[in-house]
Amino acid sequence: MATLIWNIIKGYNYVFDEIGDPRTKVWPLVGKPHIGMSLLVLYLFFVMKWGPAWMKNRKPFDIERLLIVYNIVQVIICAYCFIGAVQIWVTEYKWICQPVDFSYSESGLRMAKFVYYYYLLKIVDLMDTVSIVLELIYQLNAN
Repeated sequence: MATLIWNIIKGYNYVFDEIGDPRTKVWPLVGKPHIGMSLLVLYLFFVMKWGPAWMKNRKPFDIERLLIVYNIVQVIICAYCFIGAVQIWVTEYKWICQPVDFSYSESGLRMAKFVYYYYLLKIVDLMDTVSIVLELIYQLNAN
């Protein structure tokens, strides 16, 4: 058992310390997976247990306007990331079998940032489900 744990620790260190992208190791939620995994666990607890229990005897929140603004901002930022990444990909990358660009070149770092922004957007996307819990759980329980 101790050997298994030791091998898991060595594998973890290898993946995240030795072969990880040195440009992104200091970026929040990228260098090590434990923060992102913790956010995901908290999200799941809220959506499946805490949120429904909290909203069980409450009226649903009226957050329609907030959700409209949220969705507009999401569309704008997703479009920015998509257009920026496609521009770099079309002009500076091959279409088939190109190795990862670990250089600190402007285009390589810009592409890494676009991927990072997209990743952050997916984490923010979890708020959609939170809003559904805040709006609909009461209505579902009432029926």
